[in-house]
Amino acid sequence: MTTTNPDIGLKDARLSAIYLTADQVSGAGQRTTKRLVRAELIALIVASIAGVTTIRVTSHALDVLAPVSAVAFIVALACIVRRAQTKPEEGWYKGRAGAESARTLAWKYSIGARPFLVGSDDEEEKRLAKLFLDRLANVVKYVEDAELPSPDSEARELTKAMKRLRASNLATRRRVYQRDRIEDQLNWYARRSGEHDKSARWWLGLAIVASAAGIAMAVVKSSW
Repeated sequence: MTTTNPDIGLKDARLSAIYLTADQVSGAGQRTTKRLVRAELIALIVASIAGVTTIRVTSHALDVLAPVSAVAFIVALACIVRRAQTKPEEGWYKGRAGAESARTLAWKYSIGARPFLVGSDDEEEKRLAKLFLDRLANVVKYVEDAELPSPDSEARELTKAMKRLRASNLATRRRVYQRDRIEDQLNWYARRSGEHDKSARWWLGLAIVASAAGIAMAVVKSSW
């Protein structure tokens, strides 16, 4: 009877260096894009509310909210220009494409899936390792704008965890793939779906409150 080894696993942190780098590039692009879009939306909301509201002070009856609205519009414009110049969403998308491609290759190699079926001898394994590095190089070329490093070090790309999983028996490889690849992805998507749903409700609530406030201010202003 074939048994599995519970000590063997392959988490994302133990995958190829190309995957880790692409994941970092994608994460940085995502965070920058979200920050700029968030700042832009908030600035537009502030500008809109301030624009339909009047608070006059001093003997000259100056509207103190007018400059607030102007500054908010300037901030929103600056965010738009910044996104147009740096295009952080490109790093997000291309980095993600590179990361997912590299992760798929790493898993195929680690579990001995086609075209990296476990070789019958050391020479065959060397050929398959080279094939794996060549495929990674193709990934780097495909997303060249993401500025990923070339896979020039076998030690960095063929990690100890990957080699250990590849050297294990079929039952262990199957179980690790189910646990660390399939189940892990399902849990990740379920978690992210919940986070996005919560975020969507928050922004929807903010938009409703801001719209209601703007309408109320406009009605009050028109009655003056």
